[in-house]
Amino acid sequence: MARLASVAGTAEPIYGPEAFESVIARTKDKNPVSDLSPEDYEWTLPEQSHVETSTFYITADSGHAVMCQIIHSKVKYAASFGNKTLTMSALNVFAQFTCRVWHPTETEHRAWSSTNLEGFEVDEKTKKNFTSDKVSLTLSEDLSTYTFTVSINPKTVLDVSLSLHSCS
Repeated sequence: MARLASVAGTAEPIYGPEAFESVIARTKDKNPVSDLSPEDYEWTLPEQSHVETSTFYITADSGHAVMCQIIHSKVKYAASFGNKTLTMSALNVFAQFTCRVWHPTETEHRAWSSTNLEGFEVDEKTKKNFTSDKVSLTLSEDLSTYTFTVSINPKTVLDVSLSLHSCS
């Protein structure tokens, strides 16, 4: 049974200090901030089971704070029998959009939305653009601007362009 759990990805994780690497230890004697390469903006879309997210944190002059996140996941099922691994054709692919809007004093401007997305795809040529029935995330060719368009319901509508800045 332990062998099946390892193949299916349900085995117990390793706990304890050796299971974690702190950011401080990983970046010791290094500058942890750098400019992104063009590949850093791409969805990786690996063949195996995975979860990828693209998350944006926005603060407005009005005092509003917004978190928007696209979550894309794929689950492949496999079974191991002795020394043979059988990959089944069962495959689940999901996409979800979550959004939290918050204002410190205007409680009527606070909102939460979590919505399953249908008809989603990542542009296979660039691997930088995500579209679905209710959400679109597009990166300009020069990698300078994200355009985020969302139309979930009357309380969750977003049409914003985000300019990206260099760390240098």
